[in-house]
Amino acid sequence: MRNIKLLIISTILAFFSQNSFAMGPPGGGGGGDCFQENTLLEISSCTNCVIVKGTAPGALEGDGQLTVMADGCGPVNVIVDYSFDWNQGSDLNWIHGISVSAGADWTTVEVAPPGGYLFVDGGVTGCCSGIDYPTGYYYDGSAASSAPDQFVNNFMASMCTATWANNSGCDAVCNSDESLVDDSTGDPPCDGLVFADYFNLSPTGGYTLSTGANDGDPGNNWGIDCTTNCPDFQFDMTYCPTSTGDFSEQLFFTTSADGESGCWCLNAGCDLSNEFTVDILGACAPSADFVPPPNNFCNAADHDLMPDELGGTWGGSTVSEDNTTATFSYCDNIGNTSITHDVTGDCGDDTQSYNYEVWTPVLSGETATSVAGCDPFDPMLSVDVTYNGNNDWMADNPTPGTLIWQDNNGVTYMPGDMITPDLTACAPYDLTLTPALIFPTCGACNVAGTPVVVSIDCPCITCSAESGTPSVTSP
Repeated sequence: MRNIKLLIISTILAFFSQNSFAMGPPGGGGGGDCFQENTLLEISSCTNCVIVKGTAPGALEGDGQLTVMADGCGPVNVIVDYSFDWNQGSDLNWIHGISVSAGADWTTVEVAPPGGYLFVDGGVTGCCSGIDYPTGYYYDGSAASSAPDQFVNNFMASMCTATWANNSGCDAVCNSDESLVDDSTGDPPCDGLVFADYFNLSPTGGYTLSTGANDGDPGNNWGIDCTTNCPDFQFDMTYCPTSTGDFSEQLFFTTSADGESGCWCLNAGCDLSNEFTVDILGACAPSADFVPPPNNFCNAADHDLMPDELGGTWGGSTVSEDNTTATFSYCDNIGNTSITHDVTGDCGDDTQSYNYEVWTPVLSGETATSVAGCDPFDPMLSVDVTYNGNNDWMADNPTPGTLIWQDNNGVTYMPGDMITPDLTACAPYDLTLTPALIFPTCGACNVAGTPVVVSIDCPCITCSAESGTPSVTSP
């Protein structure tokens, strides 16, 4: 337990009846004999990468090497867990902050702060040390400070602005001159009292802050009392490569006591920077460039836009992606006319677009020949198949599809097939035939034309008036 001393006399209690306060819980601080051990940084998740070596204690314990292999171009994201045991040293240095410093190509965000901790993007400044600490987790739940200026600002404000406002002898107290506030025989007393005689403003004292806990400023708090039970800290870190190759990046995780990044006002000298080297193999910067799809038939073979490793997002068109390729399907993009590849915000700052055409067949000019007779005949079915104006689909397309004709009875004919008249009919009749172009590998390309009528009149067929049974008479 940290010693907190406060001498109170009745006159001061009466004087502070409207500004009463209680001491905060024990906090950390003190000399620089603290240390951490059993440290471990572990990569628990790797996005767009494969973990090669995912755990290390850091340079503090002799091994700071971590290695991942990039799956493709673009950002490499890791979630790391940082854990350790803490020896507070002889003066009870409590854990206050766990921060991380990385290069300009890194972005760090929070995962799930331990209870009472606040993730501060940009870091904090210790209220006693005046040292700036980088982005990380800092304890904001103690509502306790040993800084004289914090005490004055929170509990002596009314006196410094009213009762002692015109007494120059109180300037040291009201302006938080820490070189004088512990001097009980110094400047003339404030309103007849020597301030430090009645309040121990030594930094080893502590004061509960009315707005200290969870006020968004962890720099005015003590830390947490932990040794082998310190919480784990998770960081979500994204690396954005700026070129292609293997990269070696340094990360520094700093454990700071509350005498450094917090408000336990002794010269603790107790922050420990733990260095790690992260090798990122096979990484490359995202690029918006791609191999655009040329104009082509709707049933054409798929087109490789580029290796999928270049990252980014696609717009305007349907694109299939796996770990190695980004593929454009003409069949899937019938009706689409443009494709966009965007790497803005994905560790890049560029967008590329391209316009294309997916050609589809058009059937027109359907004709057929009627027949008078009973023998099988060629109806001379004909249809024009064009694309992109008057271009000849059947001649230009290496896999033009299959042209069929289907009658109203569900019978399918191929071009050149013979039609056999129905000898059981008792009168001339019509067949309606509709052309269609069929693609077994791309149903979206299938197209039907305009129906045509074939009239069939077989004069050698007569019907019995009594039975309606036809009889065939040779011509």
